[in-house]
Amino acid sequence: YKENAKFRGRFDLTKKELTGNGKVDFEKAELIAGKILFVKRKFFSDTANLYLKAIGEEGITFSTFNVNSKIDFDTRDGEFITNGKTSYVKFPKNQYIAYMDRFKWYMDKADIDLGDTQKKIDTTSVEKDIELEGPQFISVHPKQDSLKFIAPGAKYNMRKYIISCKNVPFINVADARFFPDSGNVTIFKNAVMDTLRNSSILANT
Repeated sequence: YKENAKFRGRFDLTKKELTGNGKVDFEKAELIAGKILFVKRKFFSDTANLYLKAIGEEGITFSTFNVNSKIDFDTRDGEFITNGKTSYVKFPKNQYIAYMDRFKWYMDKADIDLGDTQKKIDTTSVEKDIELEGPQFISVHPKQDSLKFIAPGAKYNMRKYIISCKNVPFINVADARFFPDSGNVTIFKNAVMDTLRNSSILANT
């Protein structure tokens, strides 16, 4: 590909297709898979690991494991669907992980859409204290004791390392429950959460 995508591993060429087992290095990203199907301007894998390199500094800013992958150099994006509940994404710079069923990477914008930012969680069971289900964001900062919350969708700015979560119904902290105004929760580098203003607090739960 003219985007200087470099493949390292084993190629298998038949009259029908070109496949590979190894690693594709491209666009500040690495995709590793046991089987990659290469076609004109695109490549696919049913089961792959993806690593996106940090912009302007060393290290990885986003990674995910066990995902169905499609990379398209014409539309300049990548689409990914997780292969099960054990699949998750990591934000090493933010010290967070997330369990999301799908996400889309925009190469030129250096943005990632995760889940569905338009979807809202049904909170009718909140007062009954029933465990809600949905995509979860979990802090892995050693001083935040696995702080977690549900967010059906989010956007990740790879240049500024900002996770913008949408439609967050609430966040549990110790014996209190915080209801963010407008459902917006923003995570910066090192698991720093932006101040929640105009929130409602229920205590104790």
